[in-house]
Amino acid sequence: MAKDGFEKLREKGIEELNKETAKEKQKLQELKFDLARGKVKNSAAVRDSRRKIAKLLTFINEKTTSENTAQNG
Repeated sequence: MAKDGFEKLREKGIEELNKETAKEKQKLQELKFDLARGKVKNSAAVRDSRRKIAKLLTFINEKTTSENTAQNG
């Protein structure tokens, strides 16, 4: 995913990011099963999916932290 794609994700709300994370986790699970069955030869897709999940979780954490700081400050 290009940097501009991550910028679009950064603008989304926590609810949307949670939905995107759940969808990406489902995709990762399917990729792992397909890789084990030999249907998928591209093992880099698993790595890319894990990285996208990590990025999404980072954005969620940033938003949660900033909201908590705004409420307490």
